[in-house]
Amino acid sequence: MRFGLATSLASALLVTATSAQTLLYDNGSIVTHPGGGAGGLDASALDNTPTFHTIHNVYGFGAQWVSGGGNALADDFTVCGQWTVTDIEVFGYLTNAVPPLVTGVYCQIWNGPPNAGGSVIWGNLTTNLVTAGPIGTFAAYRTLIGGLAVTNRQVQAARVAVPTATPLVLSPGVYWLELQFTGAAFCPPVSENEVNDTGNGLQRVTATWALLNNAIAPATAGCAVPFRFYGTAVNQTVAVAAAYGAGKSGTNGVASWDLGTPVRNPVLGRDYPLRIINGFSGSSPLVFIGTPNGPGIPVPPFGTLHVFPVLTTLSMPAFNANNVSSLRLPVPHGPNLCGLILGWQAFWGDPGATGSVCHTNGLELTLGN
Repeated sequence: MRFGLATSLASALLVTATSAQTLLYDNGSIVTHPGGGAGGLDASALDNTPTFHTIHNVYGFGAQWVSGGGNALADDFTVCGQWTVTDIEVFGYLTNAVPPLVTGVYCQIWNGPPNAGGSVIWGNLTTNLVTAGPIGTFAAYRTLIGGLAVTNRQVQAARVAVPTATPLVLSPGVYWLELQFTGAAFCPPVSENEVNDTGNGLQRVTATWALLNNAIAPATAGCAVPFRFYGTAVNQTVAVAAAYGAGKSGTNGVASWDLGTPVRNPVLGRDYPLRIINGFSGSSPLVFIGTPNGPGIPVPPFGTLHVFPVLTTLSMPAFNANNVSSLRLPVPHGPNLCGLILGWQAFWGDPGATGSVCHTNGLELTLGN
């Protein structure tokens, strides 16, 4: 999809947000089964018996700190506005260990890919950001999808403060976080049910970087690395998804976009799951993408156009037997996309709709953090 066609909209659509210390950025969740683990706690399931994707086979990737080397993980993120990061949160576990167990966290920020010409602009891998005893709060049990009650991999969230002597201030751009820890040895990847690939994270083993892969070679399943930043932001654009207008009634009721519960927002650098419900099985939706038009433009007998002007189009898979069409849309990184607002509306053939055409309501996506 050609986002560049609409980037001129971005400059007038920034959301200004200056806040007290708060969550600035979340690179993705490890939780696949909220409340589905032992004792009603969250589980992060490795899907080694999938129907929808390749077999996943990695519980977690090594990020063990060793003086002068060891393994490390890295992943990219986009900054919209200006961030002052006060805390960094990473996730790790040690099989069969009793938490809390994270005794050391080592982080540095790169201004480009660490395996392709980037340079370190903040931090180092010699300063331990854990200043007291072992830290960690329970995040999830890492399990197999067929064994959610297993408890021997307790993932801990370790939140550490940025040293006041070396403040971390980031202007708009694309950066990479590199991390290592002690106590914990492994970091589970960002995980979603029925999703094969969650990102483009890297692992360094001694001196060699490689893309993370959660599948048995030669199959591939890229992975994002879970981490969070906390602090304050000025002129930050927050990612927002909102429905507007009305869908049209067809064979299976009123068609609409499914935004999820909680609502899924279009974060830069992450996939956005487009999902339409109440379609017509076997019919393929054509999505119009352009400027949101709230009042809509009546186009009888076909319905109401909620996107005008239309900048480009996108084809989605045919509706399945449950009358659902879904597509994971890769949202690129880039500060030039911060605040870009796009409208989305899908049309498809349906003999049960007036004029034999059915459509969704409008979907307004604001790209950001």
